[in-house]
Amino acid sequence: MRALLLAAAVMAAGPAVAQDPPAAATEQPASAPAYIEPTNALEQTFVAAVDNPDLRAAFRRQFLESQVALALSSRDPAAPPRAIDLPNGTKACLIFTSPARAAAVMGDDSPYVVLTGREALMLVRGTNVIINVNLRPFLTLDSEAIDSFLSIPHPPAEPAPPTPAPENASAGPTQ
Repeated sequence: MRALLLAAAVMAAGPAVAQDPPAAATEQPASAPAYIEPTNALEQTFVAAVDNPDLRAAFRRQFLESQVALALSSRDPAAPPRAIDLPNGTKACLIFTSPARAAAVMGDDSPYVVLTGREALMLVRGTNVIINVNLRPFLTLDSEAIDSFLSIPHPPAEPAPPTPAPENASAGPTQ
């Protein structure tokens, strides 16, 4: 049985991607934060995917390739990811959709590293993750959902453009 994180665990391959607070919380506007105002393409897709199931797969792919901020436990370059205690007794690492979101939630001096979503999930594999904790929308992933995200193949590499010939290159024999 999957452990539930916060409101619910989100299956990467399942229909839900972004989560809102439970219905009871949405009836109390003072306790529910407003949706973030997207500041990058990843956040635009994240917010749109809340109400549009057709965008959820696109969000997962975009998350893996986008630059995100992974919270660290200290400023030491080799520090492990920061983990917080959840009400159900488990821990979760924190990933944000931008460095600005990380600073807004954790404070300007909080340590984080910027890397791709795929790289961040590789570092926290085997744990739980909350993407954009204390913001709306947020996303919780348990270890199985992380593995599901990571099973999405890398996009095909684009071929390198042809290298132009040097200006002094000869097109053929000269007389």
